Amino acid sequence: MGRTMAYFDARAHAARIPVAPTAEESLRRVVGLLNGLMYSKAVGDRLIAIYLFATVGPDVHLVVVVDCYVVGLHTYEVADSPIVTAGKIEEIRELLRVVDQYQNKLLADARPPAIGDNLKVLYCGRPAPRTDAKIQPHDAAEELLKHFWASPVPRPDSEEFLRLFENASTREP
Repeated sequence: MGRTMAYFDARAHAARIPVAPTAEESLRRVVGLLNGLMYSKAVGDRLIAIYLFATVGPDVHLVVVVDCYVVGLHTYEVADSPIVTAGKIEEIRELLRVVDQYQNKLLADARPPAIGDNLKVLYCGRPAPRTDAKIQPHDAAEELLKHFWASPVPRPDSEEFLRLFENASTREP
């Protein structure tokens, strides 16, 4: 089994976080899920990793895949709302602040993440394929995670990742 398949559980459950009418509400739903998992006292709840992607296309979208256990069931939660585009920089910046804060809590010495750390927040440095509404959440999670692990591009930090959106927003009409 290759490295790519080692990071995708084909038997896991998958769900799509429902699209909200606004970018703010869509991101609030993602943050709510993350906070619920980060601070859950439930025995079967555990956050494994948060994968963040910027999609290909003229209107770059934010996609988040949350790899977690909810009530003991391995689940991929996919947030690929077409509403969260490069034009929503402040909202995206806030989500990145939340996930970076979570990652920093996991590092005992409160230093910035470094190569070799067991990171839970993983940014994809290469534009990802679009998944919103065109494929089932399980297939979306599989496609995105395979894309992530196959990417030869070094993983950016949150500031570099945010630049993918800032650069796209300066090109949008």
